[in-house]
Amino acid sequence: MKTHDCRYLLQKLATDSNVTIMTRNFRIKKYKDHNRPNLKFVVRSNVAGKWERRFFENQAEAKTYAAQKEIELLNQGTEGMKFPTELRVMAQRASQLLSQYGKTIADAAQFYVKHLAA
Repeated sequence: MKTHDCRYLLQKLATDSNVTIMTRNFRIKKYKDHNRPNLKFVVRSNVAGKWERRFFENQAEAKTYAAQKEIELLNQGTEGMKFPTELRVMAQRASQLLSQYGKTIADAAQFYVKHLAA
């Protein structure tokens, strides 16, 4: 997707008054549940074959969330969206610790597997 297309998409998300807004992977719809009357909108997404729903009290919050996720998907791709945040943070910390000794996470994993096998 070209940059100007992305700008158009974000501008459309910010100004569109329709109830259902389609982005590449995120759909905003009205939501009504008597058990949760404060939640009025739902954002449904299907990234990497896994359906996910997030609920919001107003349309502006839903649009903001969908726009942020769309940008995240454009920046990181599908694989980046599937990769859990806590695992990514853990890998970054481990990489920083190992870099002081000129080693990588793969080196550490190989060493630890040998240690466990012994």
